[in-house]
Amino acid sequence: MTTESISRELDTWFRWAREIRSWAFLHPEGEAGESWGGHVASAAERIGLGRDGYRQLFETAQMREFIESLDATDVPSDLNRKDSTYFVITTKCNNGIAFRNDDDEIEHKTCGHCLNGSGPNGVSMTFEDIDRTVANLPHLIREIEISGGEVLHPEALPLTLHTIRRCRERFGRDLLLSIQTNGDFFRNRDHTKRLVGELRDAGLRRIVVASMDIYHGRGNTDEEKFEERKRHYARVAENLRQEGVRFVGSSDFQSLSDDPKVLTAHFFGADIQDRFSGFIVDDLVPNARAVRAGLVSEMDHGVKYCRNHAGARGFLGSDTDDQVAINGGAVYPCCWFTEFPLGDARAIPIPKLLMSYIADPLALAQHLGDPHRAWEIASLIDESLSEELREIIDGQRELNECVGCRNVTTEYANLMRRRGYALYERLWRDIPVMWNHRTDPEHDLQLNSWVAPSARASA
Repeated sequence: MTTESISRELDTWFRWAREIRSWAFLHPEGEAGESWGGHVASAAERIGLGRDGYRQLFETAQMREFIESLDATDVPSDLNRKDSTYFVITTKCNNGIAFRNDDDEIEHKTCGHCLNGSGPNGVSMTFEDIDRTVANLPHLIREIEISGGEVLHPEALPLTLHTIRRCRERFGRDLLLSIQTNGDFFRNRDHTKRLVGELRDAGLRRIVVASMDIYHGRGNTDEEKFEERKRHYARVAENLRQEGVRFVGSSDFQSLSDDPKVLTAHFFGADIQDRFSGFIVDDLVPNARAVRAGLVSEMDHGVKYCRNHAGARGFLGSDTDDQVAINGGAVYPCCWFTEFPLGDARAIPIPKLLMSYIADPLALAQHLGDPHRAWEIASLIDESLSEELREIIDGQRELNECVGCRNVTTEYANLMRRRGYALYERLWRDIPVMWNHRTDPEHDLQLNSWVAPSARASA
């Protein structure tokens, strides 16, 4: 490729990046009866590429000269922004018990539903990891939610405060900067006073208490756990109110006070029985630990997160509401995590990382909110590729959408590499991460994993 041709291709690449952020692209349901292949082809036509424009984009992305030029080019400022980021900095958590059973064997009980594989033996990012990751966030961002694990755990708290300060230093007072916590460290009045003071001084704007569900509750029955969570809420809420924390509900939890010293809070949890009315409640995700614990099945089709704010829809960028997730530095399209990450935020700026994926069929399908339709987009590249990908996807259709997506990612990456597409030496790589759905260190470290009584009885 000549210097002039590379310049033209980069210009086309960035025009495509702008097009896929548009309302028209992100709402294909408005074009009744059109396949996603047709939808993507129409988008290419809208920016003057012709009906075959998407295939040409994909083929250009396989050229090493173009890849190297894209790496060396700054992302335009209008594409260097993100609405929100979900940032997991630790899997250390206070919720977990190791004990000897009647047979003198070690049993280890952690929260069976935990999305991030967290517990007392969890690991954390380093201060240097945090510095590099924050430096590689988009230039413009509205919200960062720092999560774990338990970010207020005594062993994680210094890292949490450091992360808050670094985010505040980079993005200023208008950033909606929040932490997600189980609230246990706000149960003591004096401890709450000290903690809130430290968090407020560091620059925090929002406290999210994410434990309004029976999975965090203590008790022998669901009803006992439910009652315990109500007492937990009352105690934590009162302690926070005493420190001037203002509570927001589901209708205004995105709002931000003009006063940077004002802390706000809201509560939510994972509840499949809708017991906690009045709170922001999510369904239970069939992640690896919840499945092993017998709390939910991989075939539970009730949870469809890909189209939601915290799902993958819009993750490549949108004009309104888009999010990416970071887990220990690894970047994912959603906070439920694909099997392979997109890349490492400690090593490469996130906007540049995302820019590598804008012609990838699977990433585009996730961006549109349904990874199971990636084969339709792949048909624009090669019919035989589309058929192979459709066969992979069809093999996952009995599973929950999130579970199927994780499985598809692995086989998809292998498929694209077998076909010799050069870009896939760097896309969807199996890089080292703190935790993933294949290995849950809190379970693997012990002789016996905790499972729900119903699952243990049927084993």
